[in-house]
Amino acid sequence: MTRGLCGRISTDKGTSWDAPIVLADLEDTFDSGYPSSVQIQDGTIITAYYCKGVSTHMRYHMGVVRRQA
Repeated sequence: MTRGLCGRISTDKGTSWDAPIVLADLEDTFDSGYPSSVQIQDGTIITAYYCKGVSTHMRYHMGVVRRQA
């Protein structure tokens, strides 16, 4: 099982959904969650999330992913 932050896009108001998109690989973490996404005016989707257990440090990490829709 792969752990990570994934998202799906719907272009028909939620009737159907594209395949999952991996936004962040969180395989080495042991606590993550509460992602929140917003689409801004230019179509970019910004997702914020937290995780703990990042290999470079053991404190909580606040991440932001920016992706064109």
